[in-house]
Amino acid sequence: MKKDLDEKRRDLLQRIRRFRLMDDEFMTKCFEDNIECTELVLRIVMDRADDMNYGKLSERVRYFKTTEEGVKAMSKAMEELAKKWAEEEIRERNEEVALELIHLGRMEYEEIAKISKLSVETVEKLAKLQPV
Repeated sequence: MKKDLDEKRRDLLQRIRRFRLMDDEFMTKCFEDNIECTELVLRIVMDRADDMNYGKLSERVRYFKTTEEGVKAMSKAMEELAKKWAEEEIRERNEEVALELIHLGRMEYEEIAKISKLSVETVEKLAKLQPV
């Protein structure tokens, strides 16, 4: 049991280490003409928390990257984010299916809702977005 937990913990820690803030569009926008922000984020990503001139932030970065509790908290946050992204992906795919079925024009909205796992109201809204 402990071996499984240790293995899971190592796996989650690896995922956190691979996570890069620069992948986020928000961070890209922050970098525009903002050298101080760029330097700060790079220090965080490169595990150089000790090198920061921001005491409280440095402490928090160190906490989330080096303590068991911090890694667990970050792992949980990342899992929740991954779950949210997966749910959004599924919803978008279901909407695509519904749009294709609406476009074919051979089914009632109730049938489309059942197949696409969307509400009838959502299917009706999607139908209104379709060009005539």
